[in-house]
Amino acid sequence: MAQFEDDTKPSGQYRVPDSGFAECIKALKNGPWKFIQLRGQSVDIANLPDDDIDLLGSQESVEALLKSALEWVRERRCHVRVRSRNRDKVEFTIFSIDGHHSILFDLWVHLRQFHQGQRSLTYDACKHTVIDSEQSIQRFPVEIEACVYLQHLLSKKKNLKSNRVQQRLIDYASQCEAESHYKLSETIHAIIETKTILPAAESETATVIEEQVSAPTLQSLHGRLSRLIAKAQVLLLGPPRRTRLVTMMGCDGAGKTTLAQTLKDNVEDIGGVYTGKHLYRKSLSYKLAVIFIRPLLFQDRERFDEILAPFVYLRGCLGLRLFRLLSNKSRVTLIDRSLIDFLYIDRKSDAPKFSQFRWLSRFFGLRVPNVHCIVSYENVMQRKQEVTAKGHYQYDEDIFQEFAFRCPTDYVAFNNDGALTSATSSLHRVLGEMKVTQTPPVEDSQPVAAHLQKAA
Repeated sequence: MAQFEDDTKPSGQYRVPDSGFAECIKALKNGPWKFIQLRGQSVDIANLPDDDIDLLGSQESVEALLKSALEWVRERRCHVRVRSRNRDKVEFTIFSIDGHHSILFDLWVHLRQFHQGQRSLTYDACKHTVIDSEQSIQRFPVEIEACVYLQHLLSKKKNLKSNRVQQRLIDYASQCEAESHYKLSETIHAIIETKTILPAAESETATVIEEQVSAPTLQSLHGRLSRLIAKAQVLLLGPPRRTRLVTMMGCDGAGKTTLAQTLKDNVEDIGGVYTGKHLYRKSLSYKLAVIFIRPLLFQDRERFDEILAPFVYLRGCLGLRLFRLLSNKSRVTLIDRSLIDFLYIDRKSDAPKFSQFRWLSRFFGLRVPNVHCIVSYENVMQRKQEVTAKGHYQYDEDIFQEFAFRCPTDYVAFNNDGALTSATSSLHRVLGEMKVTQTPPVEDSQPVAAHLQKAA
Protein backbone atom coordinates (compact mmCIF):
# COMPACT_ATOMS: atom_id res chain seq x y z
CA MET A 1 0.00 0.00 0.00
CA ALA A 2 1.18 3.49 -0.75
CA GLN A 3 2.29 5.85 1.98
CA PHE A 4 2.03 9.62 1.83
CA GLU A 5 4.18 12.22 3.45
CA ASP A 6 2.10 15.40 3.24
CA ASP A 7 1.86 16.71 6.82
CA THR A 8 2.13 13.80 9.21
CA LYS A 9 3.40 13.56 12.76
CA PRO A 10 5.64 10.87 14.25
CA SER A 11 3.82 7.80 15.53
CA GLY A 12 2.30 8.29 18.99
CA GLN A 13 2.42 12.11 18.83
CA TYR A 14 -0.96 13.88 19.09
CA ARG A 15 -1.93 15.80 15.96
CA VAL A 16 -3.77 19.03 16.66
CA PRO A 17 -6.87 19.40 14.42
CA ASP A 18 -6.51 22.13 11.80
CA SER A 19 -8.27 25.47 12.21
CA GLY A 20 -10.91 24.71 9.56
CA PHE A 21 -12.02 21.57 11.37
CA ALA A 22 -12.17 23.48 14.66
CA GLU A 23 -14.26 26.21 13.02
CA CYS A 24 -16.76 23.61 11.77
CA ILE A 25 -17.18 22.13 15.27
CA LYS A 26 -17.66 25.63 16.68
CA ALA A 27 -20.20 26.47 13.97
CA LEU A 28 -22.10 23.26 14.69
CA LYS A 29 -22.31 24.15 18.39
CA ASN A 30 -23.60 27.66 17.61
CA GLY A 31 -25.70 27.23 14.48
CA PRO A 32 -29.36 28.15 13.76
CA TRP A 33 -30.62 24.68 14.65
CA LYS A 34 -31.69 22.84 17.79
CA PHE A 35 -30.51 19.36 18.80
CA ILE A 36 -30.60 17.44 22.06
CA GLN A 37 -27.40 15.52 22.80
CA LEU A 38 -28.54 12.18 24.17
CA ARG A 39 -25.42 11.04 26.00
CA GLY A 40 -21.66 11.46 26.34
CA GLN A 41 -19.42 14.43 26.95
CA SER A 42 -20.13 17.77 25.32
CA VAL A 43 -18.59 18.27 21.90
CA ASP A 44 -15.15 19.81 22.37
CA ILE A 45 -12.41 20.24 19.78
CA ALA A 46 -9.79 19.81 22.54
CA ASN A 47 -11.19 16.41 23.52
CA LEU A 48 -12.65 14.68 20.49
CA PRO A 49 -14.80 11.66 21.40
CA ASP A 50 -13.83 8.22 20.13
CA ASP A 51 -17.51 7.28 19.80
CA ASP A 52 -20.34 8.67 17.72
CA ILE A 53 -22.43 11.52 19.16
CA ASP A 54 -26.21 11.01 19.20
CA LEU A 55 -28.29 14.12 18.56
CA LEU A 56 -32.10 14.32 18.46
CA GLY A 57 -33.50 17.07 16.25
CA SER A 58 -36.27 18.00 13.86
CA GLN A 59 -36.13 17.36 10.13
CA GLU A 60 -35.76 21.11 9.63
CA SER A 61 -32.68 21.21 11.88
CA VAL A 62 -31.09 18.29 10.07
CA GLU A 63 -31.61 19.96 6.69
CA ALA A 64 -30.28 23.30 7.96
CA LEU A 65 -27.12 21.61 9.25
CA LEU A 66 -26.54 19.77 5.97
CA LYS A 67 -26.96 22.98 3.95
CA SER A 68 -24.36 24.70 6.13
CA ALA A 69 -22.03 21.72 5.70
CA LEU A 70 -21.96 22.30 1.93
CA GLU A 71 -20.69 25.83 2.55
CA TRP A 72 -18.01 24.51 4.94
CA VAL A 73 -16.78 22.19 2.20
CA ARG A 74 -16.79 24.99 -0.38
CA GLU A 75 -14.74 27.14 1.99
CA ARG A 76 -12.21 24.28 2.36
CA ARG A 77 -12.78 23.88 6.06
CA CYS A 78 -13.62 20.17 5.94
CA HIS A 79 -15.03 17.22 4.00
CA VAL A 80 -18.34 15.69 5.01
CA ARG A 81 -20.05 12.34 4.65
CA VAL A 82 -23.81 11.84 4.72
CA ARG A 83 -25.08 8.30 5.12
CA SER A 84 -28.67 7.20 5.67
CA ARG A 85 -30.37 3.81 5.52
CA ASN A 86 -33.78 4.88 6.86
CA ARG A 87 -35.79 8.03 7.56
CA ASP A 88 -35.19 7.88 11.30
CA LYS A 89 -31.49 8.79 11.31
CA VAL A 90 -28.78 10.49 9.26
CA GLU A 91 -25.13 9.67 9.93
CA PHE A 92 -23.20 12.91 9.48
CA THR A 93 -19.38 12.82 9.60
CA ILE A 94 -17.06 15.84 9.51
CA PHE A 95 -13.49 15.15 8.31
CA SER A 96 -10.58 17.53 8.66
CA ILE A 97 -9.09 18.65 5.34
CA ASP A 98 -6.04 16.41 5.82
CA GLY A 99 -8.29 13.47 6.72
CA HIS A 100 -6.56 12.80 10.05
CA HIS A 101 -9.49 13.80 12.25
CA SER A 102 -13.17 12.99 12.05
CA ILE A 103 -16.25 13.14 14.23
CA LEU A 104 -19.47 11.22 13.60
CA PHE A 105 -22.91 12.52 14.56
CA ASP A 106 -26.02 10.36 14.50
CA LEU A 107 -28.79 12.84 13.71
CA TRP A 108 -32.03 11.28 14.94
CA VAL A 109 -35.43 12.50 13.78
CA HIS A 110 -37.32 9.56 15.32
CA LEU A 111 -35.55 7.81 18.19
CA ARG A 112 -37.23 4.40 18.19
CA GLN A 113 -35.48 3.16 21.32
CA PHE A 114 -38.24 3.46 23.87
CA HIS A 115 -40.35 0.59 25.23
CA GLN A 116 -38.21 -1.92 23.28
CA GLY A 117 -38.65 0.12 20.11
CA GLN A 118 -42.44 0.22 20.36
CA ARG A 119 -42.50 3.98 20.91
CA SER A 120 -40.37 6.85 19.64
CA LEU A 121 -39.02 10.16 20.85
CA THR A 122 -38.98 13.31 18.70
CA TYR A 123 -37.45 16.71 19.32
CA ASP A 124 -40.80 18.51 19.39
CA ALA A 125 -42.07 16.13 22.07
CA CYS A 126 -38.94 16.62 24.20
CA LYS A 127 -37.90 20.25 23.72
CA HIS A 128 -39.87 21.56 26.73
CA THR A 129 -37.77 19.39 29.06
CA VAL A 130 -34.27 20.61 28.13
CA ILE A 131 -32.22 22.61 30.62
CA ASP A 132 -30.48 24.92 28.12
CA SER A 133 -33.13 25.77 25.52
CA GLU A 134 -31.19 28.75 24.09
CA GLN A 135 -28.24 26.57 23.02
CA SER A 136 -27.91 24.90 19.62
CA ILE A 137 -26.81 21.66 21.31
CA GLN A 138 -29.01 21.04 24.36
CA ARG A 139 -29.19 18.41 27.10
CA PHE A 140 -31.90 16.62 29.03
CA PRO A 141 -32.01 16.85 32.83
CA VAL A 142 -29.80 14.04 34.14
CA GLU A 143 -32.71 11.83 35.27
CA ILE A 144 -34.28 11.84 31.80
CA GLU A 145 -30.95 11.40 30.02
CA ALA A 146 -30.06 8.43 32.23
CA CYS A 147 -33.45 6.79 31.61
CA VAL A 148 -33.21 7.36 27.85
CA TYR A 149 -29.77 5.71 27.95
CA LEU A 150 -31.10 2.67 29.84
CA GLN A 151 -33.94 2.34 27.31
CA HIS A 152 -31.30 2.54 24.57
CA LEU A 153 -29.36 -0.32 26.18
CA LEU A 154 -32.51 -2.43 26.29
CA SER A 155 -33.62 -1.64 22.75
CA LYS A 156 -30.18 -2.34 21.25
CA LYS A 157 -29.50 -5.33 23.54
CA LYS A 158 -26.15 -3.84 24.46
CA ASN A 159 -23.55 -5.77 26.42
CA LEU A 160 -23.84 -4.39 29.97
CA LYS A 161 -20.46 -5.86 30.89
CA SER A 162 -18.44 -3.66 28.53
CA ASN A 163 -16.17 -1.09 30.14
CA ARG A 164 -17.74 1.79 28.18
CA VAL A 165 -21.26 0.94 29.34
CA GLN A 166 -20.18 0.31 32.94
CA GLN A 167 -18.33 3.64 33.14
CA ARG A 168 -21.28 5.53 31.72
CA LEU A 169 -23.66 3.89 34.20
CA ILE A 170 -21.31 4.79 37.09
CA ASP A 171 -21.30 8.42 35.92
CA TYR A 172 -25.09 8.54 35.69
CA ALA A 173 -25.48 6.95 39.15
CA SER A 174 -23.23 9.56 40.75
CA GLN A 175 -24.90 12.46 38.88
CA CYS A 176 -28.39 11.27 39.87
CA GLU A 177 -27.31 10.97 43.50
CA ALA A 178 -25.76 14.44 43.44
CA GLU A 179 -29.07 15.87 42.21
CA SER A 180 -31.11 13.94 44.81
CA HIS A 181 -32.62 11.36 42.46
CA TYR A 182 -31.83 8.65 44.99
CA LYS A 183 -34.26 5.98 43.77
CA LEU A 184 -32.97 6.17 40.22
CA SER A 185 -29.39 6.17 41.49
CA GLU A 186 -30.06 2.98 43.45
CA THR A 187 -31.63 1.38 40.38
CA ILE A 188 -28.56 2.17 38.28
CA HIS A 189 -26.22 0.86 41.00
CA ALA A 190 -28.18 -2.41 40.97
CA ILE A 191 -27.77 -2.64 37.19
CA ILE A 192 -24.04 -2.05 37.57
CA GLU A 193 -23.73 -4.86 40.09
CA THR A 194 -25.97 -7.43 38.38
CA LYS A 195 -25.16 -6.33 34.82
CA THR A 196 -28.82 -6.91 34.05
CA ILE A 197 -31.79 -4.59 33.58
CA LEU A 198 -34.71 -6.27 35.32
CA PRO A 199 -38.36 -5.64 34.26
CA ALA A 200 -38.90 -3.45 37.33
CA ALA A 201 -35.99 -1.19 36.30
CA GLU A 202 -37.25 -1.11 32.72
CA SER A 203 -40.70 -0.04 33.91
CA GLU A 204 -39.29 2.58 36.29
CA THR A 205 -37.13 4.26 33.64
CA ALA A 206 -39.98 4.23 31.12
CA THR A 207 -42.26 5.89 33.68
CA VAL A 208 -39.72 8.68 34.32
CA ILE A 209 -39.70 9.47 30.59
CA GLU A 210 -43.48 9.17 30.15
CA GLU A 211 -44.15 11.61 32.99
CA GLN A 212 -42.41 14.40 31.06
CA VAL A 213 -42.38 13.37 27.41
CA SER A 214 -45.19 12.42 25.04
CA ALA A 215 -43.88 9.44 23.06
CA PRO A 216 -46.22 8.25 20.28
CA THR A 217 -46.80 4.54 19.81
CA LEU A 218 -45.48 2.87 16.66
CA GLN A 219 -47.81 -0.12 16.55
CA SER A 220 -50.41 1.26 14.16
CA LEU A 221 -50.93 -0.59 10.89
CA HIS A 222 -49.80 2.47 8.94
CA GLY A 223 -46.61 2.70 11.03
CA ARG A 224 -45.77 -0.95 10.52
CA LEU A 225 -46.40 -0.72 6.78
CA SER A 226 -44.23 2.40 6.45
CA ARG A 227 -41.33 0.73 8.23
CA LEU A 228 -41.69 -2.40 6.12
CA ILE A 229 -41.58 -0.35 2.90
CA ALA A 230 -38.54 1.56 4.18
CA LYS A 231 -36.69 -1.69 4.92
CA ALA A 232 -37.52 -3.03 1.45
CA GLN A 233 -36.25 0.20 -0.12
CA VAL A 234 -32.93 -0.09 1.70
CA LEU A 235 -32.60 -3.75 0.74
CA LEU A 236 -33.28 -3.10 -2.96
CA LEU A 237 -31.85 0.38 -3.49
CA GLY A 238 -29.49 1.07 -0.59
CA PRO A 239 -25.69 0.95 -0.72
CA PRO A 240 -24.35 -2.58 -0.30
CA ARG A 241 -22.74 -3.35 3.05
CA ARG A 242 -19.59 -4.53 1.29
CA THR A 243 -18.25 -1.79 -0.95
CA ARG A 244 -16.75 -2.83 -4.27
CA LEU A 245 -17.50 0.27 -6.34
CA VAL A 246 -17.14 3.99 -5.55
CA THR A 247 -18.19 6.69 -8.01
CA MET A 248 -16.14 9.85 -8.45
CA MET A 249 -18.21 12.81 -9.60
CA GLY A 250 -17.89 16.55 -10.04
CA CYS A 251 -18.32 19.29 -12.61
CA ASP A 252 -15.98 19.44 -15.60
CA GLY A 253 -12.57 20.53 -14.29
CA ALA A 254 -13.12 19.35 -10.70
CA GLY A 255 -10.10 17.03 -10.97
CA LYS A 256 -12.00 13.81 -10.29
CA THR A 257 -10.29 11.83 -13.07
CA THR A 258 -6.78 12.83 -11.98
CA LEU A 259 -7.59 12.17 -8.33
CA ALA A 260 -9.08 8.76 -9.10
CA GLN A 261 -6.13 7.73 -11.28
CA THR A 262 -3.60 8.84 -8.67
CA LEU A 263 -5.44 6.87 -6.00
CA LYS A 264 -5.39 3.79 -8.22
CA ASP A 265 -1.66 4.17 -8.88
CA ASN A 266 -0.79 4.54 -5.20
CA VAL A 267 -3.30 2.57 -3.15
CA GLU A 268 -3.17 -1.20 -3.19
CA ASP A 269 -6.85 -1.55 -2.26
CA ILE A 270 -7.95 0.29 -5.42
CA GLY A 271 -8.17 -2.21 -8.27
CA GLY A 272 -8.73 0.23 -11.12
CA VAL A 273 -10.56 3.21 -12.59
CA TYR A 274 -13.41 2.72 -15.05
CA THR A 275 -14.82 5.51 -17.21
CA GLY A 276 -18.55 5.83 -16.48
CA LYS A 277 -19.49 6.80 -20.04
CA HIS A 278 -18.27 3.41 -21.22
CA LEU A 279 -21.22 1.87 -19.37
CA TYR A 280 -23.41 2.84 -22.33
CA ARG A 281 -21.18 4.10 -25.14
CA LYS A 282 -19.63 0.67 -25.70
CA SER A 283 -23.03 -1.00 -26.05
CA LEU A 284 -24.29 -2.12 -29.47
CA SER A 285 -27.63 -0.34 -29.02
CA TYR A 286 -25.94 2.99 -28.39
CA LYS A 287 -23.57 2.59 -31.34
CA LEU A 288 -26.55 1.89 -33.60
CA ALA A 289 -28.28 5.01 -32.27
CA VAL A 290 -25.18 7.08 -33.06
CA ILE A 291 -25.03 5.69 -36.61
CA PHE A 292 -28.71 5.99 -37.55
CA ILE A 293 -30.30 8.62 -35.27
CA ARG A 294 -27.61 11.15 -34.44
CA PRO A 295 -27.05 12.28 -38.08
CA LEU A 296 -30.74 13.18 -38.29
CA LEU A 297 -30.51 15.44 -35.21
CA PHE A 298 -27.31 17.28 -36.17
CA GLN A 299 -26.06 17.20 -32.56
CA ASP A 300 -22.63 16.65 -31.06
CA ARG A 301 -21.98 13.61 -28.84
CA GLU A 302 -22.67 15.34 -25.50
CA ARG A 303 -25.93 16.94 -26.64
CA PHE A 304 -27.00 13.65 -28.19
CA ASP A 305 -26.48 11.92 -24.83
CA GLU A 306 -28.69 14.53 -23.15
CA ILE A 307 -31.49 13.99 -25.66
CA LEU A 308 -31.33 10.25 -25.01
CA ALA A 309 -31.01 10.80 -21.22
CA PRO A 310 -33.53 8.12 -20.11
CA PHE A 311 -32.07 5.49 -22.46
CA VAL A 312 -28.51 6.47 -21.49
CA TYR A 313 -29.35 6.22 -17.78
CA LEU A 314 -31.06 2.83 -18.01
CA ARG A 315 -28.29 1.43 -20.21
CA GLY A 316 -25.73 2.79 -17.73
CA CYS A 317 -27.57 1.05 -14.86
CA LEU A 318 -27.48 -2.24 -16.75
CA GLY A 319 -23.84 -1.71 -17.66
CA LEU A 320 -22.89 -1.03 -14.05
CA ARG A 321 -24.72 -4.16 -12.92
CA LEU A 322 -22.85 -6.27 -15.49
CA PHE A 323 -19.56 -4.59 -14.62
CA ARG A 324 -20.11 -5.36 -10.94
CA LEU A 325 -20.70 -9.02 -11.69
CA LEU A 326 -17.59 -9.31 -13.85
CA SER A 327 -15.18 -7.05 -11.95
CA ASN A 328 -12.54 -8.04 -9.40
CA LYS A 329 -14.44 -8.56 -6.14
CA SER A 330 -11.38 -8.47 -3.91
CA ARG A 331 -10.52 -4.81 -4.58
CA VAL A 332 -12.41 -1.55 -5.04
CA THR A 333 -13.02 -0.03 -8.47
CA LEU A 334 -13.47 3.72 -8.89
CA ILE A 335 -16.13 4.72 -11.45
CA ASP A 336 -15.27 8.03 -13.12
CA ARG A 337 -18.74 9.64 -13.18
CA SER A 338 -21.91 8.84 -11.30
CA LEU A 339 -25.02 7.41 -12.93
CA ILE A 340 -27.04 10.48 -11.89
CA ASP A 341 -24.77 12.58 -14.14
CA PHE A 342 -26.43 10.90 -17.12
CA LEU A 343 -29.70 12.62 -16.13
CA TYR A 344 -28.13 16.06 -15.66
CA ILE A 345 -28.45 18.19 -18.78
CA ASP A 346 -27.25 21.60 -20.08
CA ARG A 347 -24.12 21.18 -17.94
CA LYS A 348 -22.16 23.89 -19.77
CA SER A 349 -24.86 26.56 -19.54
CA ASP A 350 -25.77 29.04 -16.81
CA ALA A 351 -28.81 26.93 -15.91
CA PRO A 352 -27.93 23.23 -15.77
CA LYS A 353 -30.70 21.00 -14.45
CA PHE A 354 -31.92 17.47 -14.02
CA SER A 355 -33.81 15.85 -16.86
CA GLN A 356 -37.56 15.35 -16.48
CA PHE A 357 -36.70 11.65 -16.22
CA ARG A 358 -34.92 12.18 -12.90
CA TRP A 359 -37.55 9.92 -11.29
CA LEU A 360 -35.79 6.95 -12.87
CA SER A 361 -33.06 7.24 -10.24
CA ARG A 362 -35.61 6.32 -7.56
CA PHE A 363 -36.25 2.92 -9.08
CA PHE A 364 -33.22 1.87 -11.11
CA GLY A 365 -29.48 1.92 -10.64
CA LEU A 366 -27.13 0.27 -8.21
CA ARG A 367 -26.58 2.55 -5.22
CA VAL A 368 -22.87 2.87 -4.52
CA PRO A 369 -20.93 5.33 -2.34
CA ASN A 370 -20.45 8.63 -4.18
CA VAL A 371 -17.48 10.98 -3.78
CA HIS A 372 -18.38 14.45 -5.02
CA CYS A 373 -15.29 16.56 -5.79
CA ILE A 374 -16.04 20.21 -4.98
CA VAL A 375 -13.65 22.84 -6.32
CA SER A 376 -13.67 26.64 -6.45
CA TYR A 377 -14.53 28.19 -9.80
CA GLU A 378 -11.06 29.78 -10.01
CA ASN A 379 -9.44 26.34 -9.89
CA VAL A 380 -11.94 24.92 -12.37
CA MET A 381 -10.94 27.62 -14.87
CA GLN A 382 -7.28 26.70 -14.48
CA ARG A 383 -8.02 23.05 -15.23
CA LYS A 384 -10.78 23.12 -17.85
CA GLN A 385 -12.64 26.15 -19.22
CA GLU A 386 -15.92 24.47 -20.12
CA VAL A 387 -18.44 25.59 -17.48
CA THR A 388 -19.81 28.97 -16.46
CA ALA A 389 -19.62 30.37 -12.94
CA LYS A 390 -23.38 30.04 -12.46
CA GLY A 391 -23.44 26.57 -13.97
CA HIS A 392 -20.57 25.42 -11.75
CA TYR A 393 -22.29 26.69 -8.59
CA GLN A 394 -25.65 25.20 -9.58
CA TYR A 395 -24.17 21.78 -10.37
CA ASP A 396 -22.61 21.41 -6.92
CA GLU A 397 -25.81 22.68 -5.30
CA ASP A 398 -28.04 20.25 -7.21
CA ILE A 399 -25.81 17.22 -6.70
CA PHE A 400 -25.48 17.91 -2.97
CA GLN A 401 -29.25 18.27 -2.65
CA GLU A 402 -29.79 15.08 -4.64
CA PHE A 403 -27.50 12.88 -2.55
CA ALA A 404 -27.41 14.48 0.92
CA PHE A 405 -31.19 14.65 1.26
CA ARG A 406 -32.16 11.32 -0.30
CA CYS A 407 -32.68 8.06 1.53
CA PRO A 408 -30.96 5.68 1.28
CA THR A 409 -27.65 7.37 0.52
CA ASP A 410 -23.89 7.16 1.09
CA TYR A 411 -22.31 10.41 -0.10
CA VAL A 412 -19.06 12.31 0.50
CA ALA A 413 -18.64 16.00 -0.32
CA PHE A 414 -14.87 16.26 -0.79
CA ASN A 415 -13.02 19.54 -1.27
CA ASN A 416 -10.46 19.02 -4.04
CA ASP A 417 -8.91 22.50 -4.08
CA GLY A 418 -5.63 21.34 -2.53
CA ALA A 419 -2.48 20.00 -4.15
CA LEU A 420 -2.77 16.55 -5.72
CA THR A 421 -0.48 14.97 -3.12
CA SER A 422 -2.43 16.18 -0.10
CA ALA A 423 -5.82 15.58 -1.76
CA THR A 424 -4.93 11.97 -2.57
CA SER A 425 -3.65 11.34 0.95
CA SER A 426 -6.76 12.92 2.47
CA LEU A 427 -9.23 10.99 0.30
CA HIS A 428 -7.37 7.76 1.08
CA ARG A 429 -7.96 8.40 4.79
CA VAL A 430 -11.61 9.31 4.23
CA LEU A 431 -12.17 6.08 2.28
CA GLY A 432 -10.39 4.20 5.06
CA GLU A 433 -12.77 5.64 7.66
CA MET A 434 -15.65 4.54 5.41
CA LYS A 435 -14.20 0.99 5.46
CA VAL A 436 -13.70 1.19 1.68
CA THR A 437 -9.92 0.83 1.87
CA GLN A 438 -7.45 0.12 4.61
CA THR A 439 -6.77 3.23 6.66
CA PRO A 440 -3.23 4.47 5.86
CA PRO A 441 -0.69 4.52 8.70
CA VAL A 442 -0.01 7.67 10.69
CA GLU A 443 3.68 7.78 9.94
CA ASP A 444 4.12 8.32 6.21
CA SER A 445 7.35 8.30 4.27
CA GLN A 446 7.00 9.21 0.62
CA PRO A 447 4.88 11.74 -1.27
CA VAL A 448 2.68 10.71 -4.18
CA ALA A 449 5.12 12.26 -6.64
CA ALA A 450 7.86 9.89 -5.50
CA HIS A 451 5.65 6.89 -6.20
CA LEU A 452 4.71 8.22 -9.62
CA GLN A 453 8.39 8.69 -10.50
CA LYS A 454 9.13 5.20 -9.21
CA ALA A 455 6.33 3.72 -11.31
CA ALA A 456 7.58 5.58 -14.37
